[in-house]
Amino acid sequence: MKNLSLTIFFVIAFICGNAAAKERIIITTSSDMNLETNGSYVWAKAFSSALKKSGFEPIIYPGSALGRDDARTDLIQLNLVQVNITGYQELFAYSEIFSGLKYPFLFDSDDQFASFFSDTDFMTQVNTEMKQHNIRLVDVAFLGGMTGLFNTKKNIATFDELEGLRIRASDSTQLLIMKSWDLSGTQVAWEEIAQALETGIADGYFNPPLVPIIFGHTRQIKYFTDLKLNPSARFIVVADKWYQELTPDRRKLFDDALLQARYANHTWAREIRKKEFEMLRKAGITVTEITHLNRDKFIQRTNAYLEKNKLRDMKSTTAKLIAQSRGEK
Repeated sequence: MKNLSLTIFFVIAFICGNAAAKERIIITTSSDMNLETNGSYVWAKAFSSALKKSGFEPIIYPGSALGRDDARTDLIQLNLVQVNITGYQELFAYSEIFSGLKYPFLFDSDDQFASFFSDTDFMTQVNTEMKQHNIRLVDVAFLGGMTGLFNTKKNIATFDELEGLRIRASDSTQLLIMKSWDLSGTQVAWEEIAQALETGIADGYFNPPLVPIIFGHTRQIKYFTDLKLNPSARFIVVADKWYQELTPDRRKLFDDALLQARYANHTWAREIRKKEFEMLRKAGITVTEITHLNRDKFIQRTNAYLEKNKLRDMKSTTAKLIAQSRGEK
């Protein structure tokens, strides 16, 4: 297990000091509390409201109040937190099937991604792998449109226009993408990204459309290319042992709250996708929606690199499930 945050001990004290509380459910997330721009908080707010109506006592800890993604995963595994909203990379270590989602260009739209979750047994298979770690995947929350490339220097409409950019990488997978594109990559902690953009340590980053607005980067970021690398989403996990110990009636109420949160998030996501590009333009960011032909050049270069270096298994369980969701044989 990773190094535990000191917040664990505060949570232990909090829970022990409130043992009589009626079915308290702690919901943790790294996001802020903005219902207009933050899809994961839209999910959390709707979920919390539904739980309250069912007699639970939910408490939301936003803004990484109980630690970063890895620290909050520790809290889930220790049964000290019941619900956590986290990112892709935090779950890769606990499920080989889930880790198959780390590659870019697996989906062309958010609808394809939603079908992947609803029309296959992906979550069932992932949960079989993660059960031993006391983690259960229960939902996905969309954050708006798909991930694209932001930068401070120039408009990017074709692959050849990438030359010279130095892009911030959030993890090793994004570094692989940049290697496949012959770009320089640099790993910068998100908390330091504003300074990195200001000083030229990084010229941009991969993220969903709303990110520079949410985090106040519109003074530095001037261009967005809608590459559709990945669906922009956060993942909702629960402490599996706690979940299994709920009575059947209470578990059904909990599951019903999940459905209400999913509906609220999907409704918000449909609406925000209609206006997020205009929000970027109003903030002074040029938006480029590249053609299918130009996007294919990015895809071809990425896939060629992955195949040459034997980094992606096209016959994996994840690949087969993605093909199934697309109706492919």
